[in-house]
Amino acid sequence: MAALCRELVARPGGPDCPAHAESGSRDACKSALWLLLHEALTRYMDRQMARLGRVDRTDLEDLAAGKALELLLNVESGKWDVQGRNGAEIAAFLSTVARNALIDRQRRRRMEVSVGDVEAGLRHDPGEPGLTAFPREAATGSSHAMASRAA
Repeated sequence: MAALCRELVARPGGPDCPAHAESGSRDACKSALWLLLHEALTRYMDRQMARLGRVDRTDLEDLAAGKALELLLNVESGKWDVQGRNGAEIAAFLSTVARNALIDRQRRRRMEVSVGDVEAGLRHDPGEPGLTAFPREAATGSSHAMASRAA
């Protein structure tokens, strides 16, 4: 992986790129790197799910694909430089990226509100604590509600 990162940045599509023998293109090198990143992130996410909670397989694949693309773009731009890093350091970094991606996903999911929850809150008994609906007059702007606001 480190060799692919260095090659992608140093000499795009050069002869040292492992994918060069097949097509000789920068795209082949990028594809090979993306596949490695995606596979590593997917495996790390699989391991992290035992601690952080289950994720639908489709969501996991999408999350890993997005992070792999993000890392690939960071390699191309020079934001992620693997120069001088060994395999263990890269593996630890990818494991951290995978864990953080799952944690961020869980945080976003906790903040989401389903339509059913909103509807249940709107039908909630006003005598009980919880979400309550606005009075119909206030929502429709009836003259009585508007007059009471003006006073």
